[in-house]
Parts: sequence; C-alpha cells; structure tokens
Amino acid sequence: MAKQRESSTSNDSSPALPWSPRTRGIVSIFLAFHVAAVFIGPWSTPPPTSGLSQRVADGIEPYLRALALHNGYRFFAPNPGPSHLMHYRLHLRDGSTKEGRFPDLEEQWPRQLYHRY
Repeated sequence: MAKQRESSTSNDSSPALPWSPRTRGIVSIFLAFHVAAVFIGPWSTPPPTSGLSQRVADGIEPYLRALALHNGYRFFAPNPGPSHLMHYRLHLRDGSTKEGRFPDLEEQWPRQLYHRY
C-alpha cells in the first residue's frame, strides 16, 4: 500500500502555475484590450469612417497614439492615396543620365513581393 501511495504522488505531473489567478486575469484583460485596440485603430481612421468607430476610438485615443496603432493604410479603400514608389533621374558628371525607382522589383526580389506595385 505504501508503495502505491508513493508512486501515485510522484507521478503527479500537474504543472505548477507561476502566476496567481488574479495576475492571469489581469494579463488576459490587458491582452484582450490590446488586441481590440489593434483592430480599432485602423477601423476608426478617417476618411471614410463611421460615428461609432470614432466614438470607440476616442475612448482609447492616448493608447492608440502611444503605440502608433491609429494608422489606417486604406490600400483597398475607394481612394487608396498616392503610391509609395519613388522614381529618380540622375544627371551624372559625364553627361549621362540614369533612371530607376525604389523599391525595384527586379533588383529586390523576392524581399519586396509584399509591397504594392
């Protein structure tokens, strides 16, 4: 009998939790808040935006600004805005001209595949 009790207690493999239930609850609430903020930031940036999204974002505006979560790229909106491509023309001392753009799909492949060309 004594050997059975020893083996049953030594085989107990339940891990000890390093955080108390209160600490885990606080961290979980913070993580849920942060994930919500990640979505609220782009959802509420004008134009266009709804009054509801603006009111929700106004409540957490300092947090959005502190972590730069208030951006909305609007790549797929009706008005996506200007391109981020830079075109250049160099006039060299020997009189020749060189033209190009940044980022260049030919020279920076495949690292730049995620960019909007």
